[in-house]
Amino acid sequence: MSWGVATLGAPTFLTIGLLLARDARSDHPFFWPSLLGIVALSNAVAILRVNQSHRRAAFARRSVLALCYLRAGMAAGCAMFVVLGWSTGALQEMVATLAEMLDASAPAIAIVMGTWSLALALALAFGLASFAHAGALHAWIAFRRGAPGPRPGA
Repeated sequence: MSWGVATLGAPTFLTIGLLLARDARSDHPFFWPSLLGIVALSNAVAILRVNQSHRRAAFARRSVLALCYLRAGMAAGCAMFVVLGWSTGALQEMVATLAEMLDASAPAIAIVMGTWSLALALALAFGLASFAHAGALHAWIAFRRGAPGPRPGA
């Protein structure tokens, strides 16, 4: 339940899904639908990571669980976003569009560093929009204090 709510409730999933449902024609027909899969897969990775951590040492507070979820989701989602974006060419086009705003008189190294910074900023924005809410949702839906043990006298 937590995975479904976190995935379907992600702003990126909703926005991209609605735009694709309205008109699926795109300049990058593989990139945009794949982002939906990245959100779903990264949420699954984050849930598995949080559950594994919780079994080793139970979370004492929901906020700690939510931050652990956010770290795991961001790590998986941002990495997959960069790999997908770079392999399809969509990220280069987005970065080139944003890089036009950079000063043309800047040295070449500043432009290259700016390009990588823009790519990482796009990945970070995607990750935050996809997983910031998911940690709180998962903590609220699936959090239990400690592992349930045997009842006394049982």
